[in-house]
Amino acid sequence: MSDGIYTALSGSLAQQHSLDVIANNVANASTAGFRGDRVVFGELLAGAQAKGGAVDPRQSGPLRTDQFVRVEENQLDRTAGGLRQTGNKLDVALNGDGFFKVRTENGDRLTRAGNFMMREGGELTSMEGYAVIGEDDAPIVLPRDVKDIRIETDGIIRADGQEVAKFSLRTVADQAHLQREGTTTYTIKAGTEVVPAGRIEVSQGYLESSNVNPVNGLNELITVNRSFDALQRVIQNFQQIDQRTARDIGSRTG
Repeated sequence: MSDGIYTALSGSLAQQHSLDVIANNVANASTAGFRGDRVVFGELLAGAQAKGGAVDPRQSGPLRTDQFVRVEENQLDRTAGGLRQTGNKLDVALNGDGFFKVRTENGDRLTRAGNFMMREGGELTSMEGYAVIGEDDAPIVLPRDVKDIRIETDGIIRADGQEVAKFSLRTVADQAHLQREGTTTYTIKAGTEVVPAGRIEVSQGYLESSNVNPVNGLNELITVNRSFDALQRVIQNFQQIDQRTARDIGSRTG
């Protein structure tokens, strides 16, 4: 079997992964606080001496080197989305490099999605039902009979004029250490320090839109799908060549 079929197969698998990532981005183009992923590809060189064994560039003689494509990682697009005014007093957007902190069943997580809601008991939660955490590291609870909620630009929350809580706004030194967990929540790699956000402004009545451009996303889907189809045809051509070769050899030796 020709070695080229494995190169085409590795490219086909990589493009299939890329299709899944781009499709997920497009599907969440209208999700508040969503940040898209970008697939990072790498080149894997697998070689061997003509007589077999591991490649040793210090040895003379012909080398056979096969090139394969592999997915290195999904890289988070850290570009901020635009702000969209909603007028909802529990919708909050962040201007600057920072995240809200929410508490899930698996521990504390970071998010940019500020479309919060208040439970019957006054608990402030994300749309997924995660408790929103305050500066005192406790879930934020508002008075159940509150009539007016004001959120200041520094994250202080006032209920009927009285300060009741302040958002815990956090960030990480290197956002490359963020790992997606769910749609809009992120965990961090072990050993990464979470620190208070620096310059950041909280806007009440606004939501951060997804940073995915749906038109660009659809164009990417079309391009990657065409590449995938082309690689599938290459694989089929290699299979046909191998079949013809096997028949020719068989007819000569039969």
